[in-house]
Amino acid sequence: MQTGMIFGVVMVITIIAVTAFVSGLRVRSTREFTVAGHRAGWPIVSGIIVGALVGGSSTVGTAQAAFVYGLPAWWYTLVAGF
Repeated sequence: MQTGMIFGVVMVITIIAVTAFVSGLRVRSTREFTVAGHRAGWPIVSGIIVGALVGGSSTVGTAQAAFVYGLPAWWYTLVAGF
């Protein structure tokens, strides 16, 4: 493996871990954790939805669906992008 790639992977994992740790320090109750204290605006909610789609469905799920169903599985990723 290339040194730059390893460095990049380590940096991304470090950034995610630090962000998760700092965010976890700000949570005071279960209600605040589950519904963000009703303070999350539409940009935050949209980011969460897009993150879930891109993180799981648009990678492994779409590849599996494309193998099983063919080209129609591509529409899921296209529509999710809108």
